[in-house]
Parts: sequence; structure tokens; C-alpha cells
Amino acid sequence: MNSPAGAYLLDWEQAQIDEVVADIFGYHALQLGMPELEGLRSNRMPHQRLASPEPDSVLPSQTLNFAAHSVALPFQADSLDLLVMPHSLELSLDAHASLREAHRVLMPEGHLLEGDDPQTLLKRRALLDLIDSLQRRQVPLDGIGLQAHLLA
Repeated sequence: MNSPAGAYLLDWEQAQIDEVVADIFGYHALQLGMPELEGLRSNRMPHQRLASPEPDSVLPSQTLNFAAHSVALPFQADSLDLLVMPHSLELSLDAHASLREAHRVLMPEGHLLEGDDPQTLLKRRALLDLIDSLQRRQVPLDGIGLQAHLLA
């Protein structure tokens, strides 16, 4: 993100995230990873936390609340209203485990915001097609460890 193109992309992503999270309400929000992108800055939740699997990546002007990895979040089930995971799935060693963990910690009406590169989005589209096919055959998504609302 140190090049002009990287700075442009970061600014664009920041604007997109700011717009999406501005009107999400609740009490507890967490951004996991990519601290150079301030995923919660336009959100008004009173309890906002920043966590990263790489504590050294945090900028001096930011406060890292704790170190965590997307497959093992230190929260009780159904405890977060908003989870912002910029590029976490594409960097995760086990994207499915990360999604399962996100589902575990999010409240039933919670929101997951995750940004990916275009190649990952194409893979996600294939996964959505698979889920759609399974739903048409009435295969329960819990049986394969996915929830459709996390991917929509």
C-alpha cells in the first residue's frame, strides 16, 4: 500500500467501508486485521476494538486491543454486532474455519464485512453457486458448516 496505486486502493476501500458501516447499529464492533484501514471509524457503536494476528502491523497512532487470529476469536458466542475482517479470508490458512468462527461470535442479527481480491471473489461466487444448489436440494447448510447470511 506504499505505492500510489496502493494508496488509491486503500482510499477507495476506506470510503466503501465508511459508507457501509455508518448505519450499522449495536454495541460491540471488532475489526480484525489490516489496521491501516480504519474499518470502524464511521461507525457509532460504543465498544469498538481492533485486533490483529500481526501486532507489529499496527500504526503508532492506533491502539491494538489484543492479538487474535480469525480462526480463534476470544469472544463468547453471539457477542458481536459487527465484525470487520478486511482481506482476512484471502490471508487465512483456513477460510472456512474463519467463517465458522465469525458465525460463532456474531449475534443472530450481526453483520460481517469482509473485503477480498477479485480472484477470491470469483471463488466466493462458485461457493455461493454451490450453496444455492444445496439449498434447492434442501441440504441443511449447518451440515457443511456454512450459513448463507454470512456470504450474502
